Amino acid sequence: MSRYSKTPVVSNEEDQYKDSEIFENRGVRKISHYPTPRLKQFTKEEYQSLKFVTHVWRSGDRFWRLSSKYYGQSKYWWVIARWNFAPTESHLEIGQEIRIPLDLQKVIGLIK
Repeated sequence: MSRYSKTPVVSNEEDQYKDSEIFENRGVRKISHYPTPRLKQFTKEEYQSLKFVTHVWRSGDRFWRLSSKYYGQSKYWWVIARWNFAPTESHLEIGQEIRIPLDLQKVIGLIK
């Protein structure tokens, strides 16, 4: 079963897009897509309450690889990204220290 099976699909057919080349370039009248998830903001206290390991960002590092290493599955890459306020790997620099929270279920509960 797809992880998107319970996710609603929305369509961009608002007026703000009508004069845009987006639809014209794609040869469509509307674009259907999954909505951007809304994640909760966690407090400073919550951020500091979790045990974590530090990782020094190196060339070739990827969130999905770290997720696989620490959580046993690559699909939790977004937890590491969110916990470090870095939406993508390009938001990090070589040598930068990041935190990898160890209690996966607790951190997911704080974010979702």
